[in-house]
Amino acid sequence: MEKVVIIGGGIGGLVTAKTLAKEGIPPLLFEKNKTFGQKACGEMVTEEFFGLNLYQFLEKEEVILRKSEKMVINFAGRDYFFDLKNSSLGFKKVVQLDKRAFEEELAEEAKEFGAKIFLGKEVKKLERKKDSILIDDEIEAKLVIGADGFHSVCRKFVGQKIKSYGFAISGYGKSEREYPTFFFDPEISKEGCGWVFPRQGGEANVGFGGLEAEKVKSSLEKFLSKFGLKIENEKGAFLPTQLPFRLSFDNLILVGEAGALTDPFWGAGIASAIFSGYLAGKMAKEAIEKNDFSAKFLRKYEKEVKEKIYLKSFRNLLLQKIFSFLLPHKKTVNLLLKILSRL
Repeated sequence: MEKVVIIGGGIGGLVTAKTLAKEGIPPLLFEKNKTFGQKACGEMVTEEFFGLNLYQFLEKEEVILRKSEKMVINFAGRDYFFDLKNSSLGFKKVVQLDKRAFEEELAEEAKEFGAKIFLGKEVKKLERKKDSILIDDEIEAKLVIGADGFHSVCRKFVGQKIKSYGFAISGYGKSEREYPTFFFDPEISKEGCGWVFPRQGGEANVGFGGLEAEKVKSSLEKFLSKFGLKIENEKGAFLPTQLPFRLSFDNLILVGEAGALTDPFWGAGIASAIFSGYLAGKMAKEAIEKNDFSAKFLRKYEKEVKEKIYLKSFRNLLLQKIFSFLLPHKKTVNLLLKILSRL
């Protein structure tokens, strides 16, 4: 009988593993991919989030490719600059990560404290036992932490469904832009946006995301063509665009995207993955010490996560709907961005 098994080796699962292992309770972790960093991602995160600081989880500065205190929103070809230190956007600095290197670092640190990480191991089946969960008819665990993303086996096991979602494609290309930039243009898409996030040496993370999954590929092509961009190593991924749902169940909790903990406006998921993964590790330690893996006891984790995330998610979901409605009205949007960029 294992105490804790983590399903999913993205940032959320790895932060959980590292946090728990450092507490002297090394977990098992199963990741379906054979290497880290396989999911499409913009790789940008704010320096501070939900009362935490990114550097609490970084040992090597090398995984940070760029920092910026400015951000740009390009609407229909016009740039609006935001000084993040004084802006109305709610964060002071953004960091561009090498996500694969960050995940590899987290994995190495977790293993140093005793965590066992298995790559290329896809979990396909969960079965409830009296006081535990059986994984693929092989391993029994007192607590399963579901950090297995949009297509989560764990979420399906507990009957939670993602009802609203989008799709994003990201890759790498060349750009002379100095600051991370979001691109909104109703002629390209009325329910999506592109991005160019500078990395190092003139390289940038470039992509496009939207609410209408079937249109994202064509919108990406229009975006690249309009701004003279080319990208390589394209990856696509679905992402939740709804409010978080229930996260705690008997013998199981959900982390990150598996629990719909993704920003419904920006599409960002790194900050919420780190935050929920960290709290999941702390919660798992408490559950083991109390020998209580009931949904009632694990509810503490869900409450702490939602206290920080839910209101922001609600606000940004509302912002998503308002912005989608306003997007075709160019004069109104230009006026709003002009005002906001000066606040």
